[in-house]
Amino acid sequence: MIHSTYVLNKDCNIVYIFLNYYGILYKEGNQLIDNNTLTAITLLIAESNPKEKNNN
Repeated sequence: MIHSTYVLNKDCNIVYIFLNYYGILYKEGNQLIDNNTLTAITLLIAESNPKEKNNN
């Protein structure tokens, strides 16, 4: 069984890498998305049901 903390950390890293790679997280050294919003996005992804995702 995979521990939920591991899954959440993995999701946090994926969200951060994605937002940073596409220049969504920072612009000219300023954080564009506040920490509370990042937390909400990460929890939303972590709690989503893989069976409900469209895998086309």
